Amino acid sequence: MAANARLTASNAVVLLVLLMAEGVTILRVRELLTPHVFIGMVLIPPVLLKVASTGWRAVCPHAGCTVGYDPGQKVIVCPCHGSQFNAGTGAVEVGPATAGLKKLGIAEGPNGQLYVT
Repeated sequence: MAANARLTASNAVVLLVLLMAEGVTILRVRELLTPHVFIGMVLIPPVLLKVASTGWRAVCPHAGCTVGYDPGQKVIVCPCHGSQFNAGTGAVEVGPATAGLKKLGIAEGPNGQLYVT
Protein backbone atom coordinates (compact mmCIF):
# COMPACT_ATOMS: atom_id res chain seq x y z
CA MET A 1 0.00 0.00 0.00
CA ALA A 2 2.80 2.43 0.90
CA ALA A 3 4.57 1.74 -2.39
CA ASN A 4 1.39 2.52 -4.32
CA ALA A 5 0.94 5.76 -2.39
CA ARG A 6 4.53 6.79 -3.19
CA LEU A 7 4.04 5.92 -6.86
CA THR A 8 0.79 7.91 -6.99
CA ALA A 9 2.36 10.92 -5.24
CA SER A 10 5.49 10.94 -7.39
CA ASN A 11 3.44 10.52 -10.57
CA ALA A 12 1.23 13.44 -9.47
CA VAL A 13 4.29 15.66 -9.02
CA VAL A 14 5.63 14.71 -12.45
CA LEU A 15 2.24 15.39 -14.04
CA LEU A 16 1.92 18.74 -12.26
CA VAL A 17 5.39 19.92 -13.33
CA LEU A 18 4.93 18.80 -16.93
CA LEU A 19 1.45 20.31 -17.21
CA MET A 20 2.74 23.59 -15.79
CA ALA A 21 5.54 23.55 -18.38
CA GLU A 22 2.98 22.89 -21.12
CA GLY A 23 0.96 25.85 -19.84
CA VAL A 24 3.99 28.12 -20.07
CA THR A 25 4.98 26.97 -23.56
CA ILE A 26 1.44 27.31 -24.93
CA LEU A 27 1.55 31.03 -24.15
CA ARG A 28 4.36 31.47 -26.70
CA VAL A 29 3.82 28.40 -28.83
CA ARG A 30 5.29 29.95 -31.99
CA GLU A 31 8.69 30.43 -30.35
CA LEU A 32 8.43 27.35 -28.11
CA LEU A 33 6.81 24.82 -30.44
CA THR A 34 9.63 22.28 -30.21
CA PRO A 35 9.74 22.19 -26.38
CA HIS A 36 5.93 22.24 -26.29
CA VAL A 37 5.72 19.13 -28.48
CA PHE A 38 8.55 17.44 -26.59
CA ILE A 39 6.90 18.05 -23.21
CA GLY A 40 3.63 16.75 -24.65
CA MET A 41 5.39 13.53 -25.67
CA VAL A 42 7.02 13.22 -22.24
CA LEU A 43 3.56 13.56 -20.66
CA ILE A 44 2.28 10.38 -22.33
CA PRO A 45 3.87 7.77 -19.99
CA PRO A 46 2.79 9.41 -16.69
CA VAL A 47 -0.73 9.91 -18.04
CA LEU A 48 -0.89 6.27 -19.13
CA LEU A 49 0.41 5.20 -15.72
CA LYS A 50 -2.33 7.19 -14.03
CA VAL A 51 -5.02 5.75 -16.29
CA ALA A 52 -3.71 2.20 -15.98
CA SER A 53 -3.47 2.38 -12.19
CA THR A 54 -7.12 3.27 -11.65
CA GLY A 55 -9.98 0.82 -11.69
CA TRP A 56 -13.63 0.98 -10.69
CA ARG A 57 -15.41 -1.04 -8.04
CA ALA A 58 -17.89 -3.24 -9.93
CA VAL A 59 -20.78 -2.47 -7.57
CA CYS A 60 -23.57 0.02 -8.29
CA PRO A 61 -23.70 2.62 -5.49
CA HIS A 62 -27.50 2.84 -5.92
CA ALA A 63 -28.64 -0.78 -5.85
CA GLY A 64 -25.53 -2.72 -4.84
CA CYS A 65 -25.71 -4.87 -7.97
CA THR A 66 -22.65 -6.00 -9.90
CA VAL A 67 -22.15 -3.72 -12.90
CA GLY A 68 -20.69 -4.69 -16.26
CA TYR A 69 -19.12 -3.02 -19.26
CA ASP A 70 -21.27 -2.55 -22.37
CA PRO A 71 -18.82 -2.38 -25.31
CA GLY A 72 -21.54 -1.26 -27.72
CA GLN A 73 -22.34 1.86 -25.70
CA LYS A 74 -18.86 2.10 -24.11
CA VAL A 75 -20.34 2.56 -20.63
CA ILE A 76 -20.56 0.57 -17.42
CA VAL A 77 -24.16 -0.51 -16.79
CA CYS A 78 -26.07 -1.67 -13.71
CA PRO A 79 -28.42 -4.53 -14.70
CA CYS A 80 -30.77 -3.90 -11.75
CA HIS A 81 -31.99 -0.36 -12.40
CA GLY A 82 -30.21 0.66 -15.60
CA SER A 83 -27.78 3.22 -14.18
CA GLN A 84 -24.92 3.96 -16.55
CA PHE A 85 -21.43 5.11 -15.64
CA ASN A 86 -18.64 6.65 -17.70
CA ALA A 87 -16.01 3.95 -18.23
CA GLY A 88 -13.16 6.48 -18.06
CA THR A 89 -14.18 8.46 -14.99
CA GLY A 90 -16.74 6.28 -13.16
CA ALA A 91 -19.16 9.25 -13.10
CA VAL A 92 -22.92 8.72 -13.40
CA GLU A 93 -24.21 9.33 -16.92
CA VAL A 94 -27.75 7.93 -16.49
CA GLY A 95 -29.55 7.47 -13.13
CA PRO A 96 -31.15 6.49 -10.88
CA ALA A 97 -27.69 6.25 -9.23
CA THR A 98 -26.66 9.61 -7.82
CA ALA A 99 -23.02 8.76 -7.02
CA GLY A 100 -20.28 7.48 -9.28
CA LEU A 101 -18.38 4.23 -9.00
CA LYS A 102 -15.76 3.98 -6.28
CA LYS A 103 -12.15 4.16 -7.49
CA LEU A 104 -9.81 1.29 -6.79
CA GLY A 105 -6.04 1.54 -6.97
CA ILE A 106 -4.25 -1.09 -9.04
CA ALA A 107 -0.58 -1.86 -8.54
CA GLU A 108 1.80 -4.34 -10.13
CA GLY A 109 3.44 -6.67 -7.66
CA PRO A 110 7.06 -7.83 -7.82
CA ASN A 111 5.87 -11.03 -9.52
CA GLY A 112 4.15 -9.11 -12.34
CA GLN A 113 0.66 -9.83 -10.99
CA LEU A 114 -1.82 -6.93 -10.63
CA TYR A 115 -3.26 -6.22 -7.19
CA VAL A 116 -6.11 -4.01 -5.98
CA THR A 117 -4.79 -1.63 -3.34
